[in-house]
Amino acid sequence: MIQGLLTGLIGSIVGSITGSALCWALAQIPGDNLTKPGSLFPMKLEAIYIVQSVVSAMLVGVFASLAPARRAAKLDPVEVIRYG
Repeated sequence: MIQGLLTGLIGSIVGSITGSALCWALAQIPGDNLTKPGSLFPMKLEAIYIVQSVVSAMLVGVFASLAPARRAAKLDPVEVIRYG
């Protein structure tokens, strides 16, 4: 389960940084709307959205690791080594 938590944490941090950078870069593209000049892709980049995505990714990582962890906890290590 710790591996699932770390995988979710690292993946969500890297994904949040990459996604935020891409959103910022897309928001810098100027638009050609004559009535309302501004960005071609207007985006709201708020910290709460980033925090929500990090927490969601961590929860998904932990829940995805529950089934294999429970299955592995039921195994006898000596039999796994001997017959594995």
